[in-house]
Amino acid sequence: MESDSLFRDSLSFLFFFQPKSKKELNTLFRREKFYHPVFIDMADTVNRLNHFPVNPAYQCFLLDKNNKVQIIGNPVSSPKMWTLYKQVISGQAQERTVPVTEVSVSSSEIKLFDLQKDKKSVATFTLKNTGNQPLLISSVNASCGCTKPSWDRRPVKPGKETSITLEIEPEEAGFFHKTVQVYCNTEKGVIQFVISGEVKE
Repeated sequence: MESDSLFRDSLSFLFFFQPKSKKELNTLFRREKFYHPVFIDMADTVNRLNHFPVNPAYQCFLLDKNNKVQIIGNPVSSPKMWTLYKQVISGQAQERTVPVTEVSVSSSEIKLFDLQKDKKSVATFTLKNTGNQPLLISSVNASCGCTKPSWDRRPVKPGKETSITLEIEPEEAGFFHKTVQVYCNTEKGVIQFVISGEVKE
């Protein structure tokens, strides 16, 4: 495993499974020779507590020593994401062809209390380029298909602001918690936003 040779004992993995059949999961582990420690959560307790996204690509997290989320995304299914994981874990600056800039945000979380099932709502996050180079937003990813982002693709000049607009159409009633990741030319390469609230019928 590449992570073993790169990071030795500085990186640990936690695997949580919520299977329909514990027997089937154990059979799969034996077949694939998967001998790492796992947590089998038959009551789905961890998921109900955290409201993980439905999309498997966003069910993997990189946590720092204080259990604070640094990155959301599955490095197994995305070589680009794995490269980002390695850069953050090793503390190495990313080799860039684009100069980096700095960004400030008015708020990293929006709470919506008027969400309704199958009805569209809109939320907007504002970013300000506080650095000395143009801000370039390469992509914006939401943690589920019910949240659709849109943004101005043009470079944002130093001192100027730009907005990420999110069109939200919840498919289920209940607690709503979605993450949005903005990939841009900052030092970390990604800015994370959160939308939460309660969806009514």
